[in-house]
Amino acid sequence: MKITNATLIESFARYLADQGKQPATIESYGRDAENFCRYLETHRIALTEIEAQILSYYQGYLAVTCHDKPNSIRRSIIGIRQFFRYLEAIRFIASSPFDQLPLPPRIEDLPAALDPQSVANLIRTSLSKNPPPKAERDAAICCLLAFEGLKASELVRLKWSDYFANDVLPTLRIDPASPQRSPRLLMLQAETSLYLNRYSKALREWEHPFWHSEHNKNMMFIGFKGRHHLSPLPHLTRHGLKFMLYELGAKESLPHLSTEHLRHFAINFLLSQGLSSEQVMIHFGLRRLGNIAKYL
Repeated sequence: MKITNATLIESFARYLADQGKQPATIESYGRDAENFCRYLETHRIALTEIEAQILSYYQGYLAVTCHDKPNSIRRSIIGIRQFFRYLEAIRFIASSPFDQLPLPPRIEDLPAALDPQSVANLIRTSLSKNPPPKAERDAAICCLLAFEGLKASELVRLKWSDYFANDVLPTLRIDPASPQRSPRLLMLQAETSLYLNRYSKALREWEHPFWHSEHNKNMMFIGFKGRHHLSPLPHLTRHGLKFMLYELGAKESLPHLSTEHLRHFAINFLLSQGLSSEQVMIHFGLRRLGNIAKYL
């Protein structure tokens, strides 16, 4: 039976899922592979006949014909490289022709740095403008992003069983998205622990029938919907987190506030607390110094 490009892309998606990749990553890489295969079919080039130079032609096609931005092109190339590594792994091709090619440079567009007063104002506004327990939830989220540097994907996956509320040394376990990596344990700042405890207390005292279901007590951060945030959801989504920060930032004249702004602040905050760059890398779960050097 002839193996088609579509069949290979489908098996690539299953492979990524088995590797523990997030659904958004699987969709993105699959789309990159599909678009590249369509380009190859247009030019009557088989996957087994590819030379390294074709990727340069494809980058030009994305830039000129598709009007893609540099970082979008870079992301597409990363997805294509992953696809060809998979083809090599299943021995559909002898070796990937692209691994020795440099990735297009990333165009950095870093957010303006927040200052400590701005972060304090965000926490204060969280507590003063929202009905509980959303108020305590938002303040705890601000602390986890600004003082601990959590990623959005890490924050929305947190469970209460990940939090060890020790009075002397409160810690938080972060489970990695990939099963190939080990969990890391964060020693939390006092302010982070304070607001997590306040949020926990607010939930315990909440009289909403939603919270009396054991099923809804697993996830740390629940969601809220509706104009007055009175309708709860079982868990906070990345989309919900994004708009919670937009709404909060707008109240403090910080348009388009994002997790990246707060992560940027967290790196400098932890360095100011006396942590070395290597210790910050461990705290953030990073492997390369370059991932934090761009913020300094």
